Amino acid sequence: MIEKDRILRLQEIQIENFKNIGKGTVTFPSAENGTFYEGHGEIVGIYGQNASGKTSVIEALSLLQSMLLGISISSELGHYVNKESTWSRLSFQFYTCYQSERLLINYAFTFEKGKKEENGSGRIVGEELKYKNLSAEQSFRTILAYDANLGKEGLVTERYYRKLIGGEQKNRIKVEVEKQRAYEEGRSVLFSEGIRTLVDNNFDDPVVKSVFNSLQFYARMNMILLTNRDSASATFNILTMQIRHEEGMRLTRGDFFIPTIEESFNIPEEEYSMFRSIVEQVNLVLQKIVPDLSVRVFELGRSLDKDGKQQVTLEIVSNRKGVEIPFRYESDGVKKIFLMLNALISVYNNPSVLAAIDEIDSGVFEFMLGELLAIMQKGAKGQLIFTSHNLRAMEKLNKESIIVSTANPDKRFMRIPNIRGTNNLRDVYLRTVDLGGLNEEIYEPTDRYAISHAFRKAGVKHEQK
Repeated sequence: MIEKDRILRLQEIQIENFKNIGKGTVTFPSAENGTFYEGHGEIVGIYGQNASGKTSVIEALSLLQSMLLGISISSELGHYVNKESTWSRLSFQFYTCYQSERLLINYAFTFEKGKKEENGSGRIVGEELKYKNLSAEQSFRTILAYDANLGKEGLVTERYYRKLIGGEQKNRIKVEVEKQRAYEEGRSVLFSEGIRTLVDNNFDDPVVKSVFNSLQFYARMNMILLTNRDSASATFNILTMQIRHEEGMRLTRGDFFIPTIEESFNIPEEEYSMFRSIVEQVNLVLQKIVPDLSVRVFELGRSLDKDGKQQVTLEIVSNRKGVEIPFRYESDGVKKIFLMLNALISVYNNPSVLAAIDEIDSGVFEFMLGELLAIMQKGAKGQLIFTSHNLRAMEKLNKESIIVSTANPDKRFMRIPNIRGTNNLRDVYLRTVDLGGLNEEIYEPTDRYAISHAFRKAGVKHEQK
């Protein structure tokens, strides 16, 4: 059970041996200055050259969400491990508060490459969940930790393990079964259904229970991740809408997957009113961002699906000054904005919502993007983390909100130091890219003449064919 007024926010991401990142840390401003939460929203924008680890941060968050929800990720884990290593570790710190309770929560997991014949799969080999009560000035306490290399002793932390099994042999067997199944299926042990049931039934510490409940609720309801796959799907007329919808006391989270928007599509009748409500909500903002543009749901009819349940046939239509056209003919930029707006609306209004958007600038007009981010910086309650190549945000956001990737894989992310209030961060960044001057190189230089020669050489080879 989650307390209605409980707030949970991401503070820090630590990444080790993950894709092209040897070591890297991404922190929100409140974690950087030790305030944790001051009643307003936070933004982190990650900038850097191509293939410098920006998208890896969004992918790390995606793996976190799957782990907290107990979803299997084994088939893809091996591809995430750095080529120089056999293992990766991701660690996340959260801050949560409710009434007088203030906690820091750390959750980390380690995974290894699978065997060569397993074609990119991997295995979760370690997890650790701990918390620190800031109100009581405690040090971190480990609730449960899992180490696959310990075999039957894989769930460590004696104090809480005894509470978990409650002195019953059947619970001890249940734990062993859950460990084995989770290992084989490549998912979390600590957040498996069986372990969660034992926590709910046998733990008498309300703080420990709230740690588990808060993290799972956060992953299920308050994490909204928009990856390049979502943008690509819009480009190819496959629209996947990640939605978070609040109406009164009812909170709904999920995806509306529209196989193709070249033709009409069907949705269950019980989801129809919510879908219309979400589009109306998005329209309130869309009309202010793109003047004279609105999107509406056009109902074409009703029928029964193969199971005999009512479904509604729809088409998404855009309207410009009274002229309606199928939404599929809109630009990729408009589609990207349409996909993002529900997430941004949620971040603007709820302090516990995290939206992570990869390449937020893709197809979006530079000036509009800057204004949108400035509005979010000033008025949002939740958290937004994004990657981008467009530098307009550097002129609109606080310097604490900008993180840059470096050319050093063992210190992959940093904030630009010594920025004065009168400095233009965009100018400082471009000058640093060109001339250097920081402790870490933030751009791996390219040779214009070598590139030009490569173009000529490629053309000669093409002619010879």
